[in-house]
Amino acid sequence: MKEYYVIHNLNRSQRDELFELYKKEWWTSDRSREDVDNFLKYSTFYIAFIDKCSQELIGFSRVLTDTIGLAYIYDVITREDHRKQGLGCELIEETLNHSLMNDVKMVELVCHDSMCEFYHKFGFSADYQDNRVPMRLYK
Repeated sequence: MKEYYVIHNLNRSQRDELFELYKKEWWTSDRSREDVDNFLKYSTFYIAFIDKCSQELIGFSRVLTDTIGLAYIYDVITREDHRKQGLGCELIEETLNHSLMNDVKMVELVCHDSMCEFYHKFGFSADYQDNRVPMRLYK
């Protein structure tokens, strides 16, 4: 039996919890509370796991997609005291199985080298076939 439930809208308290999760991670520690509100507002959808007992946010991911060609997964995160329990796998599966992902042809994400093996389990690879490596502009 799952010890959490899934939600797709965060209340004010849960947004505060997400902000606190972000502050503890190397790739999101510089985000402001306003950034968090904007990410949530402009993401196509997001998945949040809420602990059934404590009612606290324990997992999160968000997606930008056109629902046909490409989806980009951002901010896959589980609360530190809930790691190594399969929650990350369930979060990725829930994200990939969301109804807005049904017709998507390509799903992309960026991760630290140490996480590549984790994402390989779901079919992610660095193989871009005939495509070029993505380009980026820093502003």
